[in-house]
Amino acid sequence: MELPIFGHAVMINRRLKDIGGRIPDGFVSWDWWFPLVAVVFGHIRFVDEPLVLWRRHGKTVSHSQKHKLSNYLSKSLADHHRRISISFQQCEIFYQEFGTRMNPKQVAFFSSVSRIRRSNWAMRRFLVLRHRLFKTGILKTAGVFISA
Repeated sequence: MELPIFGHAVMINRRLKDIGGRIPDGFVSWDWWFPLVAVVFGHIRFVDEPLVLWRRHGKTVSHSQKHKLSNYLSKSLADHHRRISISFQQCEIFYQEFGTRMNPKQVAFFSSVSRIRRSNWAMRRFLVLRHRLFKTGILKTAGVFISA
């Protein structure tokens, strides 16, 4: 559910470009697209050396800002639900695009996650727990569980 990969830090090879080079309509985050394709059809490697110069400033809009209780309380439940719904929609689109090329274990995971948005309240929470769709930190994970 959480991909700790940011666009400016991604390098892709020709095979990944050939498989996932066309991002489908409706998929809102290419930062998610290429890591998903890489995980399902290849692998991700970590290069432990700086390859870009990067700085953070006080007015950054990055979603990697500190997650404090006050940040969660200030956002409406509807906003959390919208963000979580978009995440599940991304999984649906990915499954529609690549479901026929996945192995049985991947098909089981993506087909199940693709049903979350259309499931009732209890089933959504069950599927979040079943597939361990957790985020880093207890507050973010609680937000997923509450907003699913």
